[in-house]
Amino acid sequence: MLLNLAEAEVRSANGNLPKAISLLRSVRNRSDANYVFPEQRLTSSSILETIGKERRIEFLGEGLRSFDITRNLLPFPTKPSLSSFTARQVNPTDEAYVFPLPNGEILTNRLINN
Repeated sequence: MLLNLAEAEVRSANGNLPKAISLLRSVRNRSDANYVFPEQRLTSSSILETIGKERRIEFLGEGLRSFDITRNLLPFPTKPSLSSFTARQVNPTDEAYVFPLPNGEILTNRLINN
């Protein structure tokens, strides 16, 4: 919840950056009391990037990453192919970015027009 509030403070028009930094520090210092954020990481865009990183750390394995990616219109990383061993990204402008309706829903819901 603290990370959500910190992000809201950064994104709002009349946001309070010192409050967002304080909330971010409280989350980080809970696990590492000696951690100090570098000063160059405390700009508005850097704070959002740091909040994203903290969310990945805090919610590891809880299945929230895809919601954050979609909500922030970030590219989805994909698995690398066997031929090139390089990961491809699905950008927000790609057709594959929006997941199709499940087949079971299409078959059972008569109100869906294909």
